[in-house]
Amino acid sequence: MINLETQPDEGSNLFITVSLTDQNGNPVTSVTSMFWSLTDRSGNVINGKDRVEITTPSATETILVSGDDLLSEDGKYRVFLIEGVYQGDEPDVPYRKEAAFTIDSTVRKPV
Repeated sequence: MINLETQPDEGSNLFITVSLTDQNGNPVTSVTSMFWSLTDRSGNVINGKDRVEITTPSATETILVSGDDLLSEDGKYRVFLIEGVYQGDEPDVPYRKEAAFTIDSTVRKPV
């Protein structure tokens, strides 16, 4: 599950919480790898945020996206992708989940 705190204002902060569950809906106990990416709607990577590694991943992570990642000059839509591998009933279970969100434009642009 991906939980977006709110719809972010342009140039502000957005905390994205990722909670991994297994095929039975139970929290995952062992995460082997976790990466996240941020793109626009067309799949263009935003500010080099492509497969950013979370070095000691856990079943629940909060990721901060902020500043230039949330400028609307390159479009007001973003797609957040989380992917990796966890250990469940079977070893090395892959996961991949996306969440799309819109950036609220502000009257006064961030400096």
